[in-house]
Amino acid sequence: MSDKLKRVLCGLGAVAISAISLQSTQARIITFDSHPTDFNNPIFDSGFTFQFAAAGWGVFGPSSGACCSVNYDGTTALYADGGPVAHASVVITPTAGGTFTVSSLDAATYWFGAIGALNIVGDVSGGGTATDTLSVNDDFQHFALPSDFTDLTRLTLSDSQAGFFLQAPGFGIDNLDFGGATVPEPATWVMMLAAFGGLGAAMRSRRKLTAASA
Repeated sequence: MSDKLKRVLCGLGAVAISAISLQSTQARIITFDSHPTDFNNPIFDSGFTFQFAAAGWGVFGPSSGACCSVNYDGTTALYADGGPVAHASVVITPTAGGTFTVSSLDAATYWFGAIGALNIVGDVSGGGTATDTLSVNDDFQHFALPSDFTDLTRLTLSDSQAGFFLQAPGFGIDNLDFGGATVPEPATWVMMLAAFGGLGAAMRSRRKLTAASA
């Protein structure tokens, strides 16, 4: 094999490896920091839909003027509190469909002085669920979720106690880490196809040169 062909093959191989690496390491962390104050239901952010069942909900921060002793973490976050019958909850789904992984999040109670639990249920594609319960208080904490929160079609977070607004602990969430993307972005597919196409062309050229010299 000529030195020139070796260099071509090595370069194309590096591009292919880089494309595969890009595919496997893409991540999406929703911080809500660029989200304006929003009390709609549902709320949309970063390709996900947040559907609430609560007496009070929204995405807001310290400067929003939201009511009643909200437990801010210093930045914009998503909050839900109180429901006269059911627990306050938010259901998270990909807006355009598909599956996702969630590896961690920050969580606390909705208002100062409260303690409670945040129940998390992930519906797994193909059947089954992943579950976890987080003990939360009025100090935002970082929680790593079990590895089975993978290939989900939706994620439900709910308060541990039913009750009217500010009678249940409620919850706030921030910095949701949706982990490595399971499907490459379109640009990644283009890079991968170009790299493997180039490798194929180079190998065909090598075979032709070998046959010609035989």
